[in-house]
Amino acid sequence: MSLILYSAVGGTDPISNNHDGSLLHICRHRKPDKVYILISMEMGMFQEHDQRYTYCLEQLGKILDHSFEVVLINEENLERPDSFDVVYPIIKRDITRIRSEMNDGDELIVNIASGTPAMKYCLQFLSALADYNFTPISVTTPERSINPHKEDRYNYDPEEQWKNNKDNEPDHTDRTYDTKSLQMLTEFYTHTLVKFIKEYNYSAALTFTDTLSNNYFPEDFMELLRAADTRLKFDIPAAQNALRKYGFELPYPNTNRTLFEYYLNLKIKLHKQEYADFIRAFTALLAEILEICIGRCGVELDKYTTVTRDGLALWSEEKLKDTEIEKILTGVFQKFNYGIVMDAHLRVIAESVLSKDEKNKSLYENIVILGFFEEVVRNPTTHEMISADPEAIMDYTKAKWKERRNNTAYGFKFDGITPDGVMKRIEKALPAIGIPVKKNDSYDQMNNLIISKIQ
Repeated sequence: MSLILYSAVGGTDPISNNHDGSLLHICRHRKPDKVYILISMEMGMFQEHDQRYTYCLEQLGKILDHSFEVVLINEENLERPDSFDVVYPIIKRDITRIRSEMNDGDELIVNIASGTPAMKYCLQFLSALADYNFTPISVTTPERSINPHKEDRYNYDPEEQWKNNKDNEPDHTDRTYDTKSLQMLTEFYTHTLVKFIKEYNYSAALTFTDTLSNNYFPEDFMELLRAADTRLKFDIPAAQNALRKYGFELPYPNTNRTLFEYYLNLKIKLHKQEYADFIRAFTALLAEILEICIGRCGVELDKYTTVTRDGLALWSEEKLKDTEIEKILTGVFQKFNYGIVMDAHLRVIAESVLSKDEKNKSLYENIVILGFFEEVVRNPTTHEMISADPEAIMDYTKAKWKERRNNTAYGFKFDGITPDGVMKRIEKALPAIGIPVKKNDSYDQMNNLIISKIQ
């Protein structure tokens, strides 16, 4: 008869703050005979670099006089261990395989205290609701509160960490405990949902709730969660209709609502570090900003364009004839053919008009840089394999600006920009065209409303 442990590893494994991480502590007190360790791409790099997980288990085995058979499950392509949809099939596969290899009388325990929230939930969910039973084990932190990360995970010395580990002392406290009660399971579910919601990962939260029995969470919570997911997917009218039922109004109940919601959507992409998506989605917002900017400068596009039945705006050669706008366009675009109104046209008009007004100096600078970013980063990223890493974008934009003719003629200094820098420029441009954004936390307010229904 054997005791088998299945565990992911996280940022506090194997040792953190001079105490066992969850994996090591469970092994210390439950003494499994066989230990399966799920290792994501990032954690695999740590193991390959210094063997921190296997080293500490070997040392623990020596002082316990107990042999741990360790099986490393290296998921080298697991770049998103925070995604439930990604990790669930992996963990289910592992548990199914382990159980198929177990003998009568063998017992399986799983570590639900290590890894990402998605990993922890998968294990707790499988143990609670699958048609086979195994025991989830959790571990409290030494401080019985949030466990801070004091170690540099990239410069980690396993030998030094083991030497300073206070849990090696005879009088240390056993911090492991089984999690079998329905109340604890509900708390775990709630905690996981709160994590997903606070990270604006509404689709993962919905996937999570879909795996539970009907009516596990109250209907008002589910309605609000679906409304948030709809909002993030940019179905604004449907989201507002659903949210209004609970007294929640989206900002800007006028023509600027769509633009502002798009701005908030971009902020979330940036928060999630979805840089490639942020770059691709940036153009639509810039086009709206340019159009409003031009209008506020007294240029009414309707006077120079016609609109097709499909709603496509075209330059009218007749309306443009001998106008200042025609001079601007033909002066920059030598083969200007009076066709579709393009973002590049709007940018040139905005830059030209703003450059002549000292009051709009700051807005002019932001428009120039935002337009430059779209030109040299957004368009190539769509069609070529260019890194979306912020540092690479900073270096790339700095180099491209230096290549630009007469870059000093703009009257300001520019040393490259990151996606975060682009967002700051947007947040300066929007108030200048009549759309204040300061301290608007509409999504967080919505999240608090959703969370209040289960806490």
